[in-house]
Amino acid sequence: MNLKKSILLAFILLFVTNGSIVIASSSESAFSEDLTWKAVIVSGYASENGNVLLNWDRSRRKFHQQILRRGILQKDIRILTSLQYEVGRTVNDTIIRSATIDNFFQSIYSLGLKKGDGLIIFMTSHGSKKKGFVFEIANNYQDRFLSIEQFYFGLKKNGLEKIPTAIFISACYSGQYIDGVYGRPETNDYRLTRYNRIVMTAASNKTSSFG
Repeated sequence: MNLKKSILLAFILLFVTNGSIVIASSSESAFSEDLTWKAVIVSGYASENGNVLLNWDRSRRKFHQQILRRGILQKDIRILTSLQYEVGRTVNDTIIRSATIDNFFQSIYSLGLKKGDGLIIFMTSHGSKKKGFVFEIANNYQDRFLSIEQFYFGLKKNGLEKIPTAIFISACYSGQYIDGVYGRPETNDYRLTRYNRIVMTAASNKTSSFG
């Protein structure tokens, strides 16, 4: 089984075993067998007192193990978490960073993606209807939500639109990233889906998700 199919199967299994609904939007023709895959892994959300649901971080660890087994190099992986006792820990020369929105995009850009590379993004956390994926609190309450506009424009920088990308989001209402502006069909300007991008979410833009 080639790397692309192995990765997709691993993610499908992760979503299914967590009891989640999977929605997919993809274009097979954009993915070459010879891509060098690089990855960003996020377990997000911490409350004001620092608590975080540990199942999100377990998913982060499981996914990390899966892609290492399938040949992605540790130097090509970035890890973000909201568990403060994990932040700053080194995993095979990779420093685990705090799961803030700024660190998320900096981690993507730091991979130095170029022609011949592929990008995998795995994200698990709370999700908020009409607000987006929930990261750790940074400077204020509003800093925690990754809006679909932020995600869309963040993936337009540094030539990322040309990079084959697979995005997996396990969060409530995460289908909003597929559907555009919070699921309104007449305004799909910010859909993440492209000819060279696979997007899989654990819920639609109208439903919650557990796991």
